[in-house]
Amino acid sequence: MKAYLISGSPNTEGSTITVLKLLGNELCHVGFETQIEILDRCKIGFCRGCKKCESDLKCIQRDDMGRITENIKNADLLVLASPSYWGDITAQMKVFIDRCTPLCEYINDRSMPTDKIGISVSIRAGTRESENIHLLECFEHYFNHLKIKPVSRFSLTQVNNRIDLKNKKGELLKLKDIAANAADEMKNLKLKNNKTMNSQRHESTF
Repeated sequence: MKAYLISGSPNTEGSTITVLKLLGNELCHVGFETQIEILDRCKIGFCRGCKKCESDLKCIQRDDMGRITENIKNADLLVLASPSYWGDITAQMKVFIDRCTPLCEYINDRSMPTDKIGISVSIRAGTRESENIHLLECFEHYFNHLKIKPVSRFSLTQVNNRIDLKNKKGELLKLKDIAANAADEMKNLKLKNNKTMNSQRHESTF
């Protein structure tokens, strides 16, 4: 099982990447091979709105999105994480999502392999959970367009710096359960697929 974890934070040593690494460690413990992508270190151009991808099924731009797209296709689990900036996802994450348009089911419903799952992560400095919920719903909207099944959410408030995570040990323990749930979801999907394939083979012999 492969997990691809994407950080949208411009702070490459902040709380968001710290949480992703903690989640990545828990995913490794339950059998996932993990890779973390930091969007701020990638070269990703803005979507130009040219709509060429609607006919070509790929973006005309040649940058890191080509590599990232292949990693998404090859992953079983996709994790998206962003801090809340002005009540929304970061600019880095927004550009990434916009550039995933060629993967949307309304352009090509065969562009993405099926049976993938997704986890959403949001962190903010303030106290209101509603801002984080907006980010989590944004990620799940994205997942739905790529036919990725959302299976878990993780939200932290009152985290302004990485040091604030020391006060969130109880919440961070939930990452272990999230990882275990992801492993169970993947095993159930693979089991379901095997049963379907065996059934189709059985029917084809008649």
